[in-house]
Amino acid sequence: MEPRATPRSPVSRLRGALACAALILLPALACAAAPAPAGSGNQAVLQHQIETLQRTTQRLDLQRQIEVLRRTVQQLERRVHALETRPAPGAAVPARPAAPAEHPAAPAAAAPAQPAGPRLTAQTKANWGALKHGMSADQVRALLGPPTSEGEINPGQRLWYYTYPGPRSGSVMFSRDGVVSSWQQPPFGWLW
Repeated sequence: MEPRATPRSPVSRLRGALACAALILLPALACAAAPAPAGSGNQAVLQHQIETLQRTTQRLDLQRQIEVLRRTVQQLERRVHALETRPAPGAAVPARPAAPAEHPAAPAAAAPAQPAGPRLTAQTKANWGALKHGMSADQVRALLGPPTSEGEINPGQRLWYYTYPGPRSGSVMFSRDGVVSSWQQPPFGWLW
């Protein structure tokens, strides 16, 4: 198996192009500085002047290209810096806390402690098994109920979390088109 080449960034490629342009420019500058050929004929002098003008034109063209490349590198460096200082795209958006009630209800004295969130039942397991790629958010909500929390993986890619009692949770990821692209169902084992 042959080694895999590491991809180079646009900035590295442009720096390489600048170095190549400089290597091409140095011999052109050296030729432009060469003295006029010896000889008394006007033809030789004119030929030398034409060649000098051609080299000068090439040198100016190369200098323009180098300047364009230099500006492009500066723009790319600014973009890279802006991207590096931006938060990571995988950071989940925290769920909104529930709004506090205006008049909190009195605590029930004899109410048994119920775990928060939806309960795991045989129907819950069957509903997770019925998930399909390409389902809309409304279809998922009708099947699994509202998510416990929501997040965003990348711009436009939503992630719904479903948390059940105990160490059980599941998630559904939606593509930028708003349809199910993948999911991770809760562990339905002997614990439920």
